[in-house]
Amino acid sequence: MDTGTRVGPYEITGRVGAGGMGEVYRARDTRLGRDVAIKVLPAEVANDPDRVARFEREARALASLSHPGILSIHDFGREGVVTYAVTELLEGETLRARLRRERLPWRRALEVGAAIADGLAAAHDKGIVHRDLKPENVFLTADGRVKILDFGLARVAGSSLSQRDTVTSPPPGTLAGAVLGTVGYMAPEQVRGEPADARSDIFALGCLLHEMLSGERAFERGTAAETMAAILREPVPEVSSSGVEVVPELNRIVAHCLEKQPGERFQSASDAAFALRSLSTGGTGTVQVPARRFDRRVLIPAAAVVVVASAAALSLWRPWRLQAPAAGLEPGRVVVAVFENRTGDATLDPLGRMASDWVTQGLSRIDGLDVVPSTARLFAPTALGPAGAAGGDPLRALAGQTGAGTLVSGAYYLYGDVLQFQATVTDAAGARVIRALDPVSGKADAPMEAIESLRQQVMGAVAANLDTVHDLGAQDRPPRYEAYAEFIAGFELFGSDAAEALRHFESAARLDPDFLVPLLWAAYMHHAAGNFDRSQAILAGLNARREQLTPLGRGWLDALVGYTGHRYFEALQALRVAEQRAPRDPLVNQWMSVLAYWCNRPREAVATYDKLGLQPWPGRPIGAAVILRLGEALHLLGEHRRELEEIRRNHAAYPELLRSGEVMALAALGRVEELEAVIEEALTVHDRMGDSGEIMLEAAEELRAHGRREESIALAARAAEWYRSRTAREVAHDGAQGRLAKSLYRAERWSECRSAVERLADRPAKEILPMGMLGVLAARAGDRVRAERIGVQLDALDGPNVFGANTLWRARIAAQLGDRAQALALLREAFGEGLAHGVWMHRDMDLEPLRDDPAFQELIRPKG
Repeated sequence: MDTGTRVGPYEITGRVGAGGMGEVYRARDTRLGRDVAIKVLPAEVANDPDRVARFEREARALASLSHPGILSIHDFGREGVVTYAVTELLEGETLRARLRRERLPWRRALEVGAAIADGLAAAHDKGIVHRDLKPENVFLTADGRVKILDFGLARVAGSSLSQRDTVTSPPPGTLAGAVLGTVGYMAPEQVRGEPADARSDIFALGCLLHEMLSGERAFERGTAAETMAAILREPVPEVSSSGVEVVPELNRIVAHCLEKQPGERFQSASDAAFALRSLSTGGTGTVQVPARRFDRRVLIPAAAVVVVASAAALSLWRPWRLQAPAAGLEPGRVVVAVFENRTGDATLDPLGRMASDWVTQGLSRIDGLDVVPSTARLFAPTALGPAGAAGGDPLRALAGQTGAGTLVSGAYYLYGDVLQFQATVTDAAGARVIRALDPVSGKADAPMEAIESLRQQVMGAVAANLDTVHDLGAQDRPPRYEAYAEFIAGFELFGSDAAEALRHFESAARLDPDFLVPLLWAAYMHHAAGNFDRSQAILAGLNARREQLTPLGRGWLDALVGYTGHRYFEALQALRVAEQRAPRDPLVNQWMSVLAYWCNRPREAVATYDKLGLQPWPGRPIGAAVILRLGEALHLLGEHRRELEEIRRNHAAYPELLRSGEVMALAALGRVEELEAVIEEALTVHDRMGDSGEIMLEAAEELRAHGRREESIALAARAAEWYRSRTAREVAHDGAQGRLAKSLYRAERWSECRSAVERLADRPAKEILPMGMLGVLAARAGDRVRAERIGVQLDALDGPNVFGANTLWRARIAAQLGDRAQALALLREAFGEGLAHGVWMHRDMDLEPLRDDPAFQELIRPKG
């Protein structure tokens, strides 16, 4: 196209270059008065549907992204036979052009690599995989920025485009007809023609890092076929093998990107960016990854499995290894090194000792922590930089002298009148950097402001690291210590005093607005308390800040959103993804087990629970609930002997809390004498998980479900008399009136039941139960007109606490009226509205008319 040509509102002012995907021109936006770049499809391919589709795909991918490391798109359109895309105009050169001139200095290569990883992370978060990352598609701007170009081969999650789309006229170096990508930068799975995901881009990043550092392509051979064979089979060449001197840690980071198996690479681009920056900012010889596998530390929380809240704590710990473990060090003993003065102003030297002493005093406030006093090392002759300079020797020396297995070190800088501190927490005993903390800043003429922020950060990080109960990688920064202390206080009260626990969680969030984990708990607790609007507002706020959570934390957030919406399979899927990052995490697996049970997948529920063999929350009601869900999953599978064994095995941990599960198993096994003994024992105790009347009702339901109708009716009548014997105060406190009505219903004392139901208070939050019971009572009495009228009233009910409960009652009414097809349709509708599957399905006495229907049997049959 000639200078002066108009394409839409854009006037061509010059030619920039050309590639396989199009010709690029400099142009002037005549509407906004700015210079832009305009990419135009070449005339010879403008009529090729495949090329146009790829061109449009790139425009859509770019339009969905907004990140400083990704080329911005302004416009897309057609004018006559010309198809064009308008992007920001970049001044500078491609990484390929730079590499043709020179090999990058290793620190600059780390900066470029980290910037590329940041851009990839942004794309991956949007479900976009680049699939053709190479030096030609990375641009280095004149002002030092890094931009990723050319998303023409990108795959967008959810797109109908096949992973194996091909390009009829591929750009240079792109293999046509089988796979997408550029030879030499494709991951092994791309070479094999398998689906590419975010980890395929990480492999390409490793190729770029190797080339930037060594000046040589990692797998280049004489032919394309030989290059692909090398990618598939040959070991990764170390950067240092090219004759370039780099620290060993850098060799390992590159090699970790280039693992043959996707599961052994960095699992996210943000992880790779963190590794590169940790090495770049920490000096040489400080940050390492394991020689072969990135082994993310899995911290073990003990948290409520019935809470889809991200249990605890706080940091995404990064297990970068130091040179060697130190023997004889105590992990619970902490020493704080003198912070290194990197301001260039010797008059600021005292600040390093001030910071060390102030942090030490703060750490001394943590119960159970053995802190090396300031006097033991405050006047040490050598200060330490971040994570220890000089290859880590000063770290080992200080740890050895003090016996401290945990070491805090750092440095401070001066930018104009702003003072900035950076700290690192190191596990000297295990030989790894635990956490490189975010910088904290303050005014140079008031340094204690920054030092206090530093202290809070370090205290939160150390407390969370040494806490083996509450840690979960849900957030990528440690909290302020005072906020963490409030969170722990709430955690300790959870399951016993919900209101006070919630107060502590919300206090923790107020003390540190960037501490998001307590808000996950608070959202759940508001939902459980019926404060649905407040719960949803918290979740919406968290979703707006989801980038501040780690990928694991985002999985918990997504699971909580699904759970509170009674979209149990959605929540289960979110945790299945989270489980890949924390396969041994008790909370993830316990909650997956519960969700699988609610999704009518009891086999998966049991297998997930068995994977860890857990006994969660000893002594608390919430832990008993976990065991009960396990028992119910086994019950649905007909494994009643094991069900009874699991319940009884946990009696010692949860005294008086598992009787309902025990009687359910005994009733299914027909062990009536033992069942009676458990009931007699229950009559002596008003326990916390349900009163003695409920134990009898549980047993009555199971006896009926297993063909013992007369015994069931007798036991239900006994439960009704027990409720009638309660005092007025107990009835008001327990909600025993509703349970009395249920007992009378199961005892088939229809008239008395109707009177009890009509006496129930008209409480909007619980109006479904009395309305539904009156509907089925009318149906059982043959009063179709009244039953159907109540069904219409139930259908009109709606609200955040319904989730299919009203539709289930309509199904029960239809079943009792003999309308089988309608009952089955309403049951399916109820499950679609959020009704959870469970043991109730096989023993619901109102659905007995459907028991012999193959469609009903298929509906309730366990699916996994």
